[in-house]
Amino acid sequence: MRQLWTLMLLAIVCICTAASGATPVQPQSLDQSAQPETRFAVPQRANSHLDETLLSENWESGTLNGWEVVDLTAVPGQWHLDDYQAFGGTGTSWWVGNPEINTNGGYDNEWYMVLDMPSLTLPAGTPMMRFWHRYKVEDPSSADPPYNGWDGMNLRISTNGGTNWMVIPSTALTPVYDRTSLYGFGVQHCEGPNIPGWCGTNTTWHQQTVNLTTWAGQTVIIRFAFGSDPGFCTSDDATMFGWMIDNVRCYAGTDTFFTDNADSVGLWRSGVGRNPAGSFWRVDTDTDPENGTYVLMCNQVSTGDYVPNMNCAIMSPYIDLRTIAFGTVKVDVRIKGDVPCDDPDNHPEDCDAWGAEITVDSGRTWCALNNPTCNPDCTSYRYIGPVPSWEFFSESGFSSEWKDLYQFVGHVVRIRFYEQSTCDLNVAEGMMFDDFSVVFTPGFPNDVSCATIQVRYPNVAGRPMRIRGFFENPGANAQNDVTCYYRVMEVGTWRAFFPPIASIAHGTRATRDTVVTIATPGVYTFQTRSGLIGDQNLANDTATCWGVQVQPADSPLELGYDNHTLPDTFYYFPSYETGSGPLVHFTPLADGVVPSRFHIQNVRIQFSNSQDADNMPFELHVYESGQAAPGLEIVNTTVNVNRNETGVDRWKSIDISTDPDTRDVTHDFWVWLKTTNSGPTPRYPAVVGRDELPWNEVHYYSWTGSGTPSTQPYFFQIHATIVDATSAAGETSVELPASWGLMQNYPNPFNPATDIRHDVPRADHVTLKVFNLMGQEVATLVNGMVQAGSHTVSFSGANLSSGVYLYKLESGSFSATRKMLLMK
Repeated sequence: MRQLWTLMLLAIVCICTAASGATPVQPQSLDQSAQPETRFAVPQRANSHLDETLLSENWESGTLNGWEVVDLTAVPGQWHLDDYQAFGGTGTSWWVGNPEINTNGGYDNEWYMVLDMPSLTLPAGTPMMRFWHRYKVEDPSSADPPYNGWDGMNLRISTNGGTNWMVIPSTALTPVYDRTSLYGFGVQHCEGPNIPGWCGTNTTWHQQTVNLTTWAGQTVIIRFAFGSDPGFCTSDDATMFGWMIDNVRCYAGTDTFFTDNADSVGLWRSGVGRNPAGSFWRVDTDTDPENGTYVLMCNQVSTGDYVPNMNCAIMSPYIDLRTIAFGTVKVDVRIKGDVPCDDPDNHPEDCDAWGAEITVDSGRTWCALNNPTCNPDCTSYRYIGPVPSWEFFSESGFSSEWKDLYQFVGHVVRIRFYEQSTCDLNVAEGMMFDDFSVVFTPGFPNDVSCATIQVRYPNVAGRPMRIRGFFENPGANAQNDVTCYYRVMEVGTWRAFFPPIASIAHGTRATRDTVVTIATPGVYTFQTRSGLIGDQNLANDTATCWGVQVQPADSPLELGYDNHTLPDTFYYFPSYETGSGPLVHFTPLADGVVPSRFHIQNVRIQFSNSQDADNMPFELHVYESGQAAPGLEIVNTTVNVNRNETGVDRWKSIDISTDPDTRDVTHDFWVWLKTTNSGPTPRYPAVVGRDELPWNEVHYYSWTGSGTPSTQPYFFQIHATIVDATSAAGETSVELPASWGLMQNYPNPFNPATDIRHDVPRADHVTLKVFNLMGQEVATLVNGMVQAGSHTVSFSGANLSSGVYLYKLESGSFSATRKMLLMK
């Protein structure tokens, strides 16, 4: 649970299609007038297939009809005796963990687990307690103020039989708690800031001492409390096992009045720290139904609203995917209602939300429908905000996020919806559901699609522009020798990428690159398409990027890494904490945009028009490029944004050309927008963006001004303009290679050294390795990011025997091998 983004639905005429993977090949230029037009056979569509509904429900029976309701706050206590990595290597220890989570067991999100010792009457004087413990929970380093830790644990004490509890303070502990304010207790479990505890990693069994003098002479219960938030748990990091304790001893001086070695449960009690909230799923009528009378909802009958501190789910009947043929399996449902994110406690990440999940193991693990394999590198979405009228999820502002479930063929699965609320009293009706369906659509044996097209910045008349088509094979059969095509609709006909895709297996992706040059400024439409002969599905063959603005030849070079235009659904980002904000890494040198030197002219940004006041400030920072984070700061200025400078049809331009550090730049650079608005959310000005397409490039981050930035799965509409200063510095511009190339080594034969030249048309990851005729690697000459240009490396065979050796250059889909002869 980190930055939570707000969704905004607006209509934009120009869109780019969604994306896929990345690999470079030999480019071509569009303005080669001698190149003939390429014509290809029209693929034949397969015979139509009937969709099969695997499960549907409209609740018109007026009942839940086999859907199972679960109160997720009513989890059982998880403290138990276990021999897993027990103290001393034998016997058992107390462990707050579920052995069935992940490989070796661990903890889940949203736990509040407590272990209470038997009641003790503390003697007068200086009663003490010692115990041994070990733990590993979420890394606290990125916690948002006023919190400095996420998941964690602490000790509590009650003097009235467990009715009231207080945290035993650090002043009574040796060693003390390592964090002063844990999010897992404070926000997730509504206890507020300044709840201290242990967190992070201390996996070695170590002794803890507790001074109980404050409570001497009283009868007490001591509690071991564990709290986790909704964002990260053992399912995300299998090494996080939770907390273990053992060998508890209470004493005063030399007299021991309690001891326990975790051999038996005895009078110890395992439970949860909060009472269950209850479950409110029900079928009822809606005042404005779309289809029929009854709908599914999660709220109270008496008020029509859900309640605070709720987390309840409803599970579908089992869905059998064991016998379906090749195709797609899609989930859809009508939705309407409101789950607001209006947090009076000023924690924007602490929002009420709803979501949809799938399980393939009978409920042991649940994964978001947009990330159904629980891939830790992907964002698992939950949803907020109003949906004022009935619409299918697939056609709403959340469209295209629920994945094809065909990957689970052979399994029996269940789907569940959940609604979750925080401690805040700001509640609403919640989300309502109707016309749920899981539909299987038979696939096409022969189908190669063009998933998206990338048109790289800058776009200037008379200057080569790089475009890339992303192709994938959703068909059942592997395909060979697939020719792919590109065009600029206003000035050219379809032309073939070179070379064809040699082989593309089911479920895999490939890319093809080229370079085009447009002579006249204007707005252009770029397209790429697959040309599989016998393609049975023409609907997915072509990707289009409309509205590419080609600037006049003498224009500054505009840099950006988005897909040029916003689609119907896009986002704005008003929930950044004060002191944090979006960060973009600009890499004109690594991309080969300029040879070696440039001036930074402007930073251009699109802001949300939801801003309702003028003179809203933010700080603009520009940095030299560091290793994994911004380096030396070269610009720091405060900028005010007015309402007439917002909206997706306007760019706010900030001139930084007068700053001397922006002249004659010889390195890549970063641009950071620091939030200075300290009021409650939403905090403006807010940058506009959208979901990032998987182009195998990382340019977008969130940052707090220190440490390593966090990558973000979004395009931020943040650009920079530069001027090529190479010629102004008296340097000669070097023409970049037009294609990948591996040249014959020289000299050949050689003894003992030779040079190998290779051409790189664009900055990319490159390997150059040497092998013997047995296929064994004998040397790695290049393995890393290589800038565009012609490069020469030396190879020495001083320690090798005479004979024939192979050297191989690889980058993405490009691969070339040559022979050389070592003759001693």
